[in-house]
Amino acid sequence: METTMEKKEAEADGGDREKPIDPQRRDFMKATAAAAAATATVTGTAGVANAYNVREDSKRYVPPGQWWSHFDWEWYEFPSDDPEAVEVWGYTDKISYKPGETVAFHVTTGATTFNLKIFRDGGTYEEVYSAEGITGQRSPTPDDAYEKGCEWPSLHTWTLPQDLRSGFYVVIFSIQRGEQVIEQEAGFCVRPSEQKSSIVYILATSTWCAYNDWAGGSYYAMPGAIGGGSDFPTGDTSDVPMPISPRVHLHRPWARGFMRLPLGADRAVEPNLHRPKGHMNRYRYYEFGLTNGYSKFSAMAGWAAYDRYFAIWAERNGYELDYVTQHDLHADPDLLGDYKCAVLIGHDEYWSWTSRESLDNWIENGGKLARFAGNMLFNVRYEDDGLVQVCYKSYAPDRDPYAKDPEKKHLTATIFDDIRFGN
Repeated sequence: METTMEKKEAEADGGDREKPIDPQRRDFMKATAAAAAATATVTGTAGVANAYNVREDSKRYVPPGQWWSHFDWEWYEFPSDDPEAVEVWGYTDKISYKPGETVAFHVTTGATTFNLKIFRDGGTYEEVYSAEGITGQRSPTPDDAYEKGCEWPSLHTWTLPQDLRSGFYVVIFSIQRGEQVIEQEAGFCVRPSEQKSSIVYILATSTWCAYNDWAGGSYYAMPGAIGGGSDFPTGDTSDVPMPISPRVHLHRPWARGFMRLPLGADRAVEPNLHRPKGHMNRYRYYEFGLTNGYSKFSAMAGWAAYDRYFAIWAERNGYELDYVTQHDLHADPDLLGDYKCAVLIGHDEYWSWTSRESLDNWIENGGKLARFAGNMLFNVRYEDDGLVQVCYKSYAPDRDPYAKDPEKKHLTATIFDDIRFGN
């Protein structure tokens, strides 16, 4: 039964908390966020790129055109329908490369030209490549790009030098109109051509993909759905509209904040820490995202929120690391080979059956695991040459076709320890 206090809290919050935000409230939040950005000072691209410890200058001006497109119950990024919009978006064709391979940059922009810079992130922030005046092109974006990919053409390529260090590399796409500098980030891992270190650092890229909500869809959101999707729905879900996208595609930008975060960005912490007695929970990282134009999930997953901190600490303390991704481990189950130690950091909630089994076998054969991470929970599948990641979560028993196949049921994309599937 709802208590008097709960009723008062609900009334203070505008009534039913599960209803979409009404237009007046939406416009108020939108105006507040835009005003916060507009009061900040303008900073040039070079000033942003050279900010201390690789993070964006927290006072960088963010023009409304790039970020304030979709405000209903949830907010997310998507290219504007306005052909004059000041914006640039981009992604790489893969998430991991070896030295000597070529990176393709898929970009859409209304600007005539755009610029690109690439930095190795870690103990130091090193610029390794730049290109200016690249011919721009605006391309259409499917509404379901979160599931099908953006299908933008490659507007630039870069062949990685043979001596490029293993590590994680941040890509910054930028355009400028007048005093406005617009930036958007991508990123990719460079794995070694051959083993260089005794320690392998496995980046939690499956979890990054699960939370990336660019274009609106993720394992926690679906455009038009009311509220977030439950990880643990009850009863028969065969005819229940899923408020999540069980399929997410690599060929789309990373949501803002997954690759870079500004100084002072709120971390994902227990909301009760911000809740005086008798008051509602406050999710300050959601508030930060809303008022500063960042993804609501940028505090929960991505290079910037977790993995990069260990890279900085390790490299500044003299540890040499070989960097790989969960996608790499899935593609090459023998990748761990002769490494003495594997390191997992932060939020690594999603693993494929193959990569999880590879890690387990390697440990059983004497490998040492240093795990500073949490909740290895969901089994995912990769399809379409690794570009699509699939997880039905707890909707799997009724929705995942693998659940009814005796030979494939162990690959059902759901919780690893669900005994119904022999996991």
